[in-house]
Order: sequence, then structure tokens, then C-alpha cells
Amino acid sequence: MSSNNFKHYKSLGQLIKDYRQWRKISQDEFKEKSFSVIWA
Repeated sequence: MSSNNFKHYKSLGQLIKDYRQWRKISQDEFKEKSFSVIWA
């Protein structure tokens, strides 16, 4: 594997990590919002 490919995979992995973290955060926010709507 060339170093250029490795760099690409590394940034892709970082992107996926960030995306999964963001999704987890937004899912938690969504849960809280729907929870407060139910109990409002």
C-alpha cells in the first residue's frame, strides 16, 4: 500500500469516528428532546 493510500484511509477512519461520535450525541439529544416532549 502506498503512503498516499494510507493517508486517505487514515482520514477516512477519522471521519467515520467523528461521524459516529456526532450521531451518538445527536441521538442522545433527540432522546432528551422527545423525553421532555412526552413529559411536557
